[in-house]
Amino acid sequence: MKNKKLELSVILLLICTVFWFAPMEFFFVNINSFWFDIYDLLPFAVLGTIVTFGGLFIFFRLLGRFLPRIRAVVICLLFSSILALYLQGNYFIGELGVLDGTVIEWSLHKKEAILSYTLWGSMLLFGGLLAVLFLKGKQQIEKIIVTISICLILVQIVTLITAGIFSDGFKKSVSNVPTTNYQFEMSSEENMIVLLLDSFDARAMDNVIEDVNCGSILKDFTWFRNTVGGYVYTDLAIPHIISGCQYGEEETYKEYVTRAYNESEWLNKLYNNNWRINIYTQSEGPQGELAVNIDNYEKVDLTVSSKRRLAKYMYRLVGFRYLPFPLKQYCWFYPDEMEDMRNAKDSEVQIYDWSNFVFYENMKEMHVVTSEPSMHLYHLEGTHIPYHISDKFELVERETSIEEEAQGVFILIDEFLSKLKENGIYDNSTIVIMADHGYEGYRQSPLFCVKGKSEKHEFEVTDIPLSYDDLQKAFCYLSEGAAVKDAFSHVPTGERKRTFWFYDLDYSHNINEQKFVVEEYVTSGNSYEDDSVERIEP
Repeated sequence: MKNKKLELSVILLLICTVFWFAPMEFFFVNINSFWFDIYDLLPFAVLGTIVTFGGLFIFFRLLGRFLPRIRAVVICLLFSSILALYLQGNYFIGELGVLDGTVIEWSLHKKEAILSYTLWGSMLLFGGLLAVLFLKGKQQIEKIIVTISICLILVQIVTLITAGIFSDGFKKSVSNVPTTNYQFEMSSEENMIVLLLDSFDARAMDNVIEDVNCGSILKDFTWFRNTVGGYVYTDLAIPHIISGCQYGEEETYKEYVTRAYNESEWLNKLYNNNWRINIYTQSEGPQGELAVNIDNYEKVDLTVSSKRRLAKYMYRLVGFRYLPFPLKQYCWFYPDEMEDMRNAKDSEVQIYDWSNFVFYENMKEMHVVTSEPSMHLYHLEGTHIPYHISDKFELVERETSIEEEAQGVFILIDEFLSKLKENGIYDNSTIVIMADHGYEGYRQSPLFCVKGKSEKHEFEVTDIPLSYDDLQKAFCYLSEGAAVKDAFSHVPTGERKRTFWFYDLDYSHNINEQKFVVEEYVTSGNSYEDDSVERIEP
């Protein structure tokens, strides 16, 4: 094995697969899940190429001089391992679910485990066979390895270019993003504050209501216990809450969000009455021209604050897809952990972070700065999976539960309301504490509590059949200073059918260009009753 072509072809195949194809093809295929661009991946791809090429070239040179037979075995096994990586990551991925924070029950994926073990076992035997034949003088083995390596490198290059073009992944884009500007700058006269806690299910509220002393924390509030939400995932849920507009299936996501913000009766009413409007959410915001001005949104070129952390996260994602089954669990994480690396390039603005703990720390900055009426909508992590918040509002390594996390989040709610009171803002504010969607059952039963401006009464619970389709009119009344009883007087009190919607995301396209297939569901019973839910056939 004196021919350098063999070791060079295998080294280049390793570099192409691990440092270029695997992370970048993964980026293009899941482009809507990432806020950074492909060029942020280049530094560690280049660094990995230089270090790996130099290190392996020297390593194989030394082996060739002192242990030539071992060198042959190592090259053949490395070649077969690279093939196994490529096949595992592209043809034997399996159905492990979406990385949305849901903890994976690895023991339930026996099919994926068997396929992975079979693949890697077969490839290692193949590598061993190549080594044995080569050591026996079968010189054509070298040609086979070199030919396969070059062909696979070319296939990966063509695939990368094609995926990049079709996903529009080579474009450097400017995003309209929520910043932390004016985050805790309140009005001395009138505020409308919406605390939007992701995935906080009303049934979790029911389970912890006694434990968290809800009657004291939510004094002056009314809890609408029998509430049916709209869309059961955040992407469409938030625009629907803000506007009441339903998604039209011929629309791209960008078209829908822009239309929703423009047609929102509530936002237009606030804007026309000279309210300052601030919307803090980590989900996609409007990217088109708006009829109303959202004060804290700015167009920026996003970049990452730490290339080292980005490399670590990306290779955990790559490992989750490409490594053999028993190693995948060590790569699992919740990708939203990457969000706090978002930076605005060449700008001093800070991008909003939905972390419960970041919000809790930053609310110390709350103060009164204006007499203009102000609206603040804060979309927070709430009780989103994975559950790692304790009932003491501490981030813990162990897995908690939605009930324990709800108890912890109530500490945040209590502290937030206390800060409003300390700054003399509480009484002149309408405050809504709600979820974008539920989590249990069909995810149709979100938390919804509200206190009207200047309202004073004991904590109340009502079971009127509220729907998120009712919110636009209610929010408009509340912004005029209406009491909760009057703001929701249009909601029927008897038996009522209420609609909510499921849909699927296509993770192979940029979310702004996606079109969704929406499934309509209706319930005629209490929002907790999964048995009364029916799908409406199109």
